Amino acid sequence: EASGMRRSMIPKPAKTYEDIQKLCALHAELELFIWLQNKFPGNIVEMQTAISIQEQTIAYINQGIPDSDNMKVNHCYIKRDKHLREIYKKEKSSKGNDKDDIILDIMEEDQFD
Repeated sequence: EASGMRRSMIPKPAKTYEDIQKLCALHAELELFIWLQNKFPGNIVEMQTAISIQEQTIAYINQGIPDSDNMKVNHCYIKRDKHLREIYKKEKSSKGNDKDDIILDIMEEDQFD
């Protein structure tokens, strides 16, 4: 493992939409890392490792996109948003901030209009 590269930067084939999303995020991180290595030259081994991982990431993304019709969706945005708003309400009610509660109620009304 190169010193500037994390172990989590090793790509794996996509099995879910979330995996494709992680691969795309990894690609963006690698793109930035490679740009920084070009801008501020450092360890050539890190650069070569990043390019190799980026090429593998691109290959996995390209494999995953055609298979995406058969992939699982493990996330429900409505449930997630509802849960986050409940947490937000609890935090704000414990602090006693009425202005934020009014804004939150308006946001909830707009969501289902």
